[in-house]
Parts: sequence; C-alpha cells; structure tokens
Amino acid sequence: MEIVTDTAVFSLMPEGILRATFFSNDKTIDLEEAVKHIDAANKLTNSRKVLVLVDARQSLHNITKEAKEFISKSDNKIAEAILVKELHQRIVVNFYLKVSNTFSSHPTKIFTNETEAVNWLLNNLKKTI
Repeated sequence: MEIVTDTAVFSLMPEGILRATFFSNDKTIDLEEAVKHIDAANKLTNSRKVLVLVDARQSLHNITKEAKEFISKSDNKIAEAILVKELHQRIVVNFYLKVSNTFSSHPTKIFTNETEAVNWLLNNLKKTI
C-alpha cells in the first residue's frame, strides 16, 4: 500500500521501515501538507512507533517553519535516516535536525547511501529491543 501526497509517496518497506520518498517538484511543504504526511504515516503504521527512511535525494521543496515544527513533534519515530544527494539538501536537513532535536529525542542521521541508511536504522531497532 502507498499513500501519495502533493510532495511525497509513503510506503512500508519489507523490513517494516516507513519510507517517505519525496518528489522532484518544487511545491512548498506547508503545515497542511505536513499534516497529510503524518496522517499517511499513521495510517500505514497504525500509529505505532517505527523506523523512518526519508528519501530526499530528488527533493526541491521548501519547508515552512510551522511544517518543520509539526513534523518534528511527531512522536512516532524510533529512528530516522535521511537520504540526500546535494549539499543544499544536507544544509536544509541539518536545519531540520536542529529544530527536531528541540522537540524529540529519536536518533536521526543523514546518509548518501541507502543500504547504509537501512542498516543503521535496523541497528537502532536492535538497540530498543
């Protein structure tokens, strides 16, 4: 099952990881879109805590401050790996991490390699068991 919003597609990977793959469009992620993201995640995971893989390698989105805060306050993440490709994406993600650390305590890390990101997530799951 997949849930599609204006900026991303959400699905569950075979390992049970929630995957959010962002589109290459340039739409702004505002509070309304952020609510759609959290609703999609909760629907796919039955509102339980999960590992999250964010694939932002194609993302061109601007994210409003309200959307960043809303997403970072979501308490459904055991750990979060964020895939980036470009330097500007890393800069945006680093800002998100600063905001997110204010509201949540789950481990989050930036990656350029998907296999490494998935392995890191699975290792974080083992630490919580």
